[in-house]
Amino acid sequence: MKITIGLSLSLTGEYAPMGRQAERAIQLFIADANASSALRVGGERCEFALECHDDASDPVRCAEIYRSLCADRHADIIFGPYSNRLAGIAAPIAEQSGRLFVNHGGAGDELYEHGNKLIVGVLTPASDYLRGFVRLLSQLKLWRKRVAIVASKSPFARAVASGFERAAEERSARRRGVRVRVKWNGAFDPESTPARLFPALKRNRIDALASAGSYQHDVDVMRAVAESRLNILVLGCVAAGVARFASDLGELADGLVGPSQWEDSFEIDPALGPTPAEFSRRMRAVGAVDSPDYPAAQIYAAGLLTAAALA
Repeated sequence: MKITIGLSLSLTGEYAPMGRQAERAIQLFIADANASSALRVGGERCEFALECHDDASDPVRCAEIYRSLCADRHADIIFGPYSNRLAGIAAPIAEQSGRLFVNHGGAGDELYEHGNKLIVGVLTPASDYLRGFVRLLSQLKLWRKRVAIVASKSPFARAVASGFERAAEERSARRRGVRVRVKWNGAFDPESTPARLFPALKRNRIDALASAGSYQHDVDVMRAVAESRLNILVLGCVAAGVARFASDLGELADGLVGPSQWEDSFEIDPALGPTPAEFSRRMRAVGAVDSPDYPAAQIYAAGLLTAAALA
């Protein structure tokens, strides 16, 4: 029996660096699963096949792909695309066709708030992304932790910022002096935004700043603040959890913090699949230039969980 996993990934366009990682990882999962010969459904041996198309990071193209995968029954199981934006396009299409939608790449809370009953997610919701940053601030030996949040207007960024604010309002954080003093909601233009934002940061004596938005948004915010004379002590952003962030920012990345779904240095004994170090080694063996980031681990984990559910 052959079970086809259908999905789109951003092999070109804005999300291509993560989409290409995810493609290698799902290919690796299918090769590993088929080599093991372990999957049986109803006593019959099953193998996975893959139907993956490049959505070019484009919502229109993404919708076309998922309508075809679902309506033409090209795939038995639907995996989502990478990014919250594209997952929000694909999930309703799968729901309307009555197809299971395995969400490995969209973290937005709103994906689970529209009544979709066939979506299964494997990653942390966006509203929890920076809760650990709040805990970190709470533990610092600063009398006051005056915080700024710089977030774009995307649903993902709003969810990250809202979760951060809720965590900062909890009694344990407030008791330790965490206070949100400045909130910037909108696009961050490195040429014009600092002239409007930075005086507010200085006036409110901000000593910690969190950024949430696209990868480029976070890079622009962190670079501008780190190169300024604001001397903000603690900087954190979502993008800091990705390996290329360090190379893109160079020395400015030193000391910045961010959330990560997965790290290859974690020493754990997984219930399913390879250890983080083994997965990283296997990814490099199949052509990954650098160590994989969490988007690759997430889609591999989605495959493992799908196989376990089928079995």
